[in-house]
Amino acid sequence: MKQVLLLCALLSCASLSLGAGPYAVLPFVPVGMDSITARVASGLLLSELRAQGIAVVDKWDVAPTESPQDAARLAGSDVEMAVYGSLSQLGNKILAEVNVVKVATSEIVYNDRLTSQSTEDLEAVMRRLAKGVATGKKMSETVTVESVTAAEAQTPRRRASFSSVGLKVGYLWPMEDSWGGMTKMTVVDFVYRYETAKWELEIVPLSGFRIGTTEENGAFDWVLFDFSYHYFLTVTDISPYLGGGLGFHSIAAWEEWPLPGEEWDGERREDSGTGFGLNVGGGVVFFRTYDFHLTADVRYQYITRTLRKLEHEQTQGFMFTIGFAYARGRHGYVHW
Repeated sequence: MKQVLLLCALLSCASLSLGAGPYAVLPFVPVGMDSITARVASGLLLSELRAQGIAVVDKWDVAPTESPQDAARLAGSDVEMAVYGSLSQLGNKILAEVNVVKVATSEIVYNDRLTSQSTEDLEAVMRRLAKGVATGKKMSETVTVESVTAAEAQTPRRRASFSSVGLKVGYLWPMEDSWGGMTKMTVVDFVYRYETAKWELEIVPLSGFRIGTTEENGAFDWVLFDFSYHYFLTVTDISPYLGGGLGFHSIAAWEEWPLPGEEWDGERREDSGTGFGLNVGGGVVFFRTYDFHLTADVRYQYITRTLRKLEHEQTQGFMFTIGFAYARGRHGYVHW
């Protein structure tokens, strides 16, 4: 019997320590706008809080308030937290502010605000505010490319387009017996990107170059066309990705013959041609919700055309690049 009572006591203590009790959602205070829109916004917030796994009760019958003491009193003693706030018309924008107050002490434990460009954007705003209430994080910490609002896409100027153009620079390290015996080649690519929330296409049209020279050998790769698909593993501002692609390359290389150290007979062997290129790899995109982003990319590249006239005839290696891209157009992620 004692063991049963002890178990019940432990379960009771655990229930008290695992999360808060029900939240009371009070109506938003309308400031410079109609009360119906404020009431709809309150309902959206309540639904989104439930979607976050929070037990909520509505208090539609109480008067809206901006006072934490009044919110705690109106919420009643049967809840632990009261959620209240305001919806204000600021010119063509709507400012939504939410507060969470502890009923027992009237202490504000969470506060944040978010601007909506229009009433159509309120659903995304309430989803973000609910996530902030559930996690205790500010709006800047919960933004993703799927939830960024139209107002955020303009002020400050967030990523406002599906497409961008940019530059990548880095190095290609040929694998053993590749590219006429080169040890390192410089990479410069001018790229076009088409991006969605989950994936992007990277295109290099006649604008990619890999080049390397020494006293004994040299190699050149002109990217006539490269097409790569990247799948994003997250939808946050810092998004890792995996992908691969194919293209068409014009390549050339030369090397002294015989090789250095042997008797020189004045001959230099050269070979060139075109062939398909294959690549596979991954990387990370930074600042995805902004008009610009940075990338760090590593991939394996293989060209199907071999340099048969050379001692080192293979054309393959590992490539690392750092990139910068700037968005074009004004079609925000909020519409996805």
